[in-house]
Amino acid sequence: MKDEFDQYRTDWDVQAASLPHLQEVQTEVLRLRKQRKNKVVLWYSALIVFCMLVIAYVIYTDELNSLSESISEFLLLFASVFAFRNAWKNIHRQKREYLLSNVEFIRQAAQEEQRTIRNKLVSNLLFASTLSISVFFHFLEKLLFNAIWFLTGCAVLSAINLVIWLVIKPLCEKRHSAKNNELLSLIQKIK
Repeated sequence: MKDEFDQYRTDWDVQAASLPHLQEVQTEVLRLRKQRKNKVVLWYSALIVFCMLVIAYVIYTDELNSLSESISEFLLLFASVFAFRNAWKNIHRQKREYLLSNVEFIRQAAQEEQRTIRNKLVSNLLFASTLSISVFFHFLEKLLFNAIWFLTGCAVLSAINLVIWLVIKPLCEKRHSAKNNELLSLIQKIK
């Protein structure tokens, strides 16, 4: 009986020694929470300010002179409202995440990080593509006077969108997957 008790005690001591200290875990979770909060609040606050400026610009300069400029203003307005809604939703998600306990925060961070990064990336790329198309429509009337300028404008628009979706998207996915793997390894270390 005493041998079994000693065995349990040594097993317990080995397990306790292999676990990270509670203070280290709390410090790491606090640092992770603060880092995520700062990233989300700064990025999306800047995006909200930009969207408000674009919306004010569209409302202030709305002249409805031509169909292409009206389409451009509509696309600018649509992209700004979409980005504004997305930014607002992400800031509120960050607030809810900040209220979670440490255990729930770690569990949710491990489960939701990849999905959140993917949605953020796609919404930002859609915003950039819509803005480039809007700029194209804004200058379309001036480009239609000369076929070479029109074809050049179409080529530039196509090149910008191809760069956005075929170059920037894979680079961002690679960077985010590396960050996600780093986060997951940190979470596994904490667990």
